[in-house]
Amino acid sequence: MAMPTASRNCVTGLLIMAALLMAAEHCNGQGRRDRQVVYFRLSLDGVLQPRTRVVAGDVRAIEQAVFLTSPDVRRELDVLPEQSDEITKLLETYRENVQRIRKTEFADKSTTAQQVDDKIRRLNQQVTGKLDYFLLPHQTDRLDELRYRCELRRTGLSRSLLTGSLKQELIVTETQAAQIRQARIRLVPELSKKSLQLRRDAIEKLLSVLSDGQRKQLKTLLGSLYQSRHGNLEILIWQLGYKPDATTVHDPYDGLRAQAGFEVSVSGTLQPMYRPSGLLKRPPAETAVQFLHEPSFMEFMGVDAVQEELLDDLVKFRKRGLQALDARAAKARRESATDPQRWNQFRREFVDDQRALWRELDELFFELLTDEQEKRLLAFSAGLDVVRRGHVAALHGTVGKEINVGAKQLETIVAKAHDVRSELIEETTQMHGRVYEELLRPLSAKQRAEFKRRAGEPLQRTHGNVTLLLLDLTRRE
Repeated sequence: MAMPTASRNCVTGLLIMAALLMAAEHCNGQGRRDRQVVYFRLSLDGVLQPRTRVVAGDVRAIEQAVFLTSPDVRRELDVLPEQSDEITKLLETYRENVQRIRKTEFADKSTTAQQVDDKIRRLNQQVTGKLDYFLLPHQTDRLDELRYRCELRRTGLSRSLLTGSLKQELIVTETQAAQIRQARIRLVPELSKKSLQLRRDAIEKLLSVLSDGQRKQLKTLLGSLYQSRHGNLEILIWQLGYKPDATTVHDPYDGLRAQAGFEVSVSGTLQPMYRPSGLLKRPPAETAVQFLHEPSFMEFMGVDAVQEELLDDLVKFRKRGLQALDARAAKARRESATDPQRWNQFRREFVDDQRALWRELDELFFELLTDEQEKRLLAFSAGLDVVRRGHVAALHGTVGKEINVGAKQLETIVAKAHDVRSELIEETTQMHGRVYEELLRPLSAKQRAEFKRRAGEPLQRTHGNVTLLLLDLTRRE
């Protein structure tokens, strides 16, 4: 049976986006229109940690292509069927070329990283020219507005008004800047309190499907370790989108065994960053060791004084192993300055050595645990599963089996999660609009009109993003 056109376009868009992100990750040279892009790492205890990565080369080509994989953007631009077909073919060809070039990085020993980098840059330049050819002038202008709005989300409106491009473009005065700073101070506690309450209410609605007994079992299973941890709205919105019957894996990071990364999508939500299939999975010991500094974890595991001393030795062993790997990496970087192939060789060796270190760490760790502690570690893993992947996914897995969640309940949970997700998106979008209003209020009517001319109207179905708002409002100038 042929795949429906909408589904095929969706799958094609995901594949193309993966290739584009690969190209962006690879282009990390210096002095070539480099720029830092914000992304987030999801910590082991469910907190989003902001990070930056360098995107080099023709950034406009990458962003144009990523935006045009979005059906919402194509509708906004009124892309004709003929244009859509040509753009899809172009981006599919681009994806195939990026994958082919990247394969040569490891397959062809005579190919240097610089050569691969240059090839991808040339591809980016070709994509820019061809996309400009396929799009009409008004479509290109609107696409630039949408890119500008998305860039403001990533860099932050208040930051841009106080120290960035908008400060110069709109000629923001010192008096206006002082008012914007006051708005930042006022908005942070308001946003934090509102987002925390929304998250608690959403989880309460979701768990209302469970019986009192099941909820009590769930609380016992997860232990007290995560009762006071709240996470964040964007991760919750992503988690509520779990689809048990989806053909693609909702959680490509194997739960607690790998650290997930998220980027900001065109619509403003968080989406998982592309990860290669060869991603190293963290063994249980590597995960648990990172919590050994927390008294609550040690108490939860029931660690005695003798074990605590042995575990401290284990942490030191891990530290020495990582330091040795870091020293080898530094040496390889120096050697690769004159021999580019040395770095490729080292990367293969590094993966093998890291796996060996983790295996040894795992063996030593489990030798220290009693049978009861191993059971507690499984409960700890269940808690991480809820924090990292969300209640809906966890209740469809081992956590749901432990508390005997039935098939009918699971169906109801998925339906309720969909409704709750829609409500959260509506709420966060209103919060986003209110923050923008407050930050732009000190500007004159002429300045606000110039801002609207540059940014245009928001993309329809754009979602608010409280994580980015709080990051912007709390960042030092």
